[in-house]
Amino acid sequence: VHMARQCPICGEIFKTLRVHLNTVHKMDSEKKYQCQDCGKGFYDRSKLESHRMSIHIKSRPHRCRYGCDIGYNDVSNRNSHEKKKHGGLFAQIVKIDLE
Repeated sequence: VHMARQCPICGEIFKTLRVHLNTVHKMDSEKKYQCQDCGKGFYDRSKLESHRMSIHIKSRPHRCRYGCDIGYNDVSNRNSHEKKKHGGLFAQIVKIDLE
C-alpha cells in the first residue's frame, strides 16, 4: 500500500513519488533511455518507443474502423475519435449461423 507523499521539489502529492521524481525532475541525460533523434530522456523503454513512433516516425497504425482516412498513434486516440465523430466505438457484428 502506497501512502500519498508530497514532492519536496514541486509540492504536488503523488502515490508513487519515486516515479514522479524520476520522470519529471530528472534531467533527460540522467534517464536510462534517450531518444536517438532528439535526446529526450525516458524512464522506461516502452515510453521511448512510443515517443519515437509518434513524434519522429509519425506512425499512425491505428486506423478509424468506420472508414475515415484517419490514423492515430495509439488505440486510445482512435477510440476517442470514434466516440466523438461517430457516436461510439466501432462494433463489428458477427453473424452466427445456428443451423
